[in-house]
Amino acid sequence: MKEVRRERILTRSLLVVIVVTFAILLANTLVTRDGARHQQRATEWVTHTYQVLRELDGVASALYEAEAAQRALRTISESIQLNTRPS
Repeated sequence: MKEVRRERILTRSLLVVIVVTFAILLANTLVTRDGARHQQRATEWVTHTYQVLRELDGVASALYEAEAAQRALRTISESIQLNTRPS
C-alpha cells in the first residue's frame, strides 16, 4: 500500500515537473518570437534609413551639379555680353 502511494506521489510530482517545464518552454518561445519580431522591425527601419540617406545624397549631388551649371552658364553669359558690347 505504501509502495503504491509513493509511486502515485512520484508520478504526480513528475507530471507537475513536466507541466511546469512545458509552461516555461512555451513562455520562452513566446518571448523569443516577440523579440525576433521586434528585431525584424528594427532591421527594416535601419534599411529604410539607409535608403533615405542614399536618396538624399543623390538629391544633394543633383543640386550641386545644377548650381555649378547655373554658375557656368552665368559666367559664359557674362563673357558673351562683355564680348558683344560695342567698344
